[in-house]
Amino acid sequence: MAVTLKQIAEKAGVSLTTVSFALRGKQPGKRRLSPITVERILKVADEMGYRPNHVAASLAGKKTYTIGVLVTALRGDFYERVLFGIKKEVYPKFSPVLAVHNYNSGYEKNELENFISKRVDGVIAAFSGHAENIELYREIKEKYNIPIVLLDRRIPGLELPLVRPDHFDTSYQAVNSLFALGHRNITYIGGADNLEYMKLFNQGYQTAMTELGLKDNISVISQSHAHQNQKVLKKFAAQVISAWEQSSPQPTALLVISDWLAYEILGVCQDRGIKVPDDLSVMGLDDCSPSELPTIGLSSVWADQEKVGEIAAKLLLERIENNTGEPTRIILPVHLRMRKTTRPL
Repeated sequence: MAVTLKQIAEKAGVSLTTVSFALRGKQPGKRRLSPITVERILKVADEMGYRPNHVAASLAGKKTYTIGVLVTALRGDFYERVLFGIKKEVYPKFSPVLAVHNYNSGYEKNELENFISKRVDGVIAAFSGHAENIELYREIKEKYNIPIVLLDRRIPGLELPLVRPDHFDTSYQAVNSLFALGHRNITYIGGADNLEYMKLFNQGYQTAMTELGLKDNISVISQSHAHQNQKVLKKFAAQVISAWEQSSPQPTALLVISDWLAYEILGVCQDRGIKVPDDLSVMGLDDCSPSELPTIGLSSVWADQEKVGEIAAKLLLERIENNTGEPTRIILPVHLRMRKTTRPL
């Protein structure tokens, strides 16, 4: 039998109203519940195995207490960290409904339509870059009045709250760190500029190279699917190293759009007898967890992805609870992580 609020109130020695406010994370008007009282109620509820009846709550308040979270992929740990931050912020009142589009337009459209049909109270989404789905995002905001907060990149033509790391400064700092080590021939390995973060990475690289007097040394190797599956990454990595082998003069450092592509490049170097960092320095741009491993030790640039998730969730909750909030853009700072794949010249 389900545990009732009345049973929790009796065991905790408080009123039914107090239990209701505590479990909903609310305060009863001007009078505030003490943290000790709230903690006691939550502890009693947990011990008794209480589970909130979201179905009844949604019928009464026209809410489902769910948040749709649409991410690009689960390879790596960028979105794993983001999801942890979201969960930490919305728990226990809201439950995230996770969906992944893998940069596929059809998947993205289907998942967004599922969010609408499930009547989620809000959406946190990373746009795929496919223009044909922009109108659906617009409908979610304007037709269905579902608040949206964007992760990592904007959607052209839509004014929506956005939370992301400083992508421009990511590559800008990386170039300057390599320059400080003595590198002058630095090649940027990136993706086509169809997504904002890719464009900003490229701009940060080009700006830093120009400011350092290395405009003539600017070299970019890009592929439109540089963010996709491992098979694509392996093939692209092999192409990158083949281009490096044929270059004259050869770049002394590669700045790579993602750590996972950098891992594949390191693998190709090992297979071809190219010593990193003696023959070639390699640096990633999103500091995934494997980069810290002693066997990899990839130099990279770190951002607090968990904080990205927390802030995105806070912005969304403000809009769900208060139906307020202007479009805002929050950009988080980044930090260098120099490891063993880069060396001074």
